[in-house]
Amino acid sequence: MAADWHRSEEDKIHKSRCVHNFSLVNGICSGCFRTPDECDRWHNADIEERIAILQRTAQRRRESQSS
Repeated sequence: MAADWHRSEEDKIHKSRCVHNFSLVNGICSGCFRTPDECDRWHNADIEERIAILQRTAQRRRESQSS
């Protein structure tokens, strides 16, 4: 079971975060909550940078849901 969870989390890091709903609001995509720069860098980013991007997008998503 733990291996399945790890694989699931690892897949999230490797896949593109694009949800094909690109619409910039205040410089942030309303679909994936990334900046254009983060979108551009995703495919060449190493694991640490992808994790940092995912953490920032999660925070932006939470902030958007609370407003």
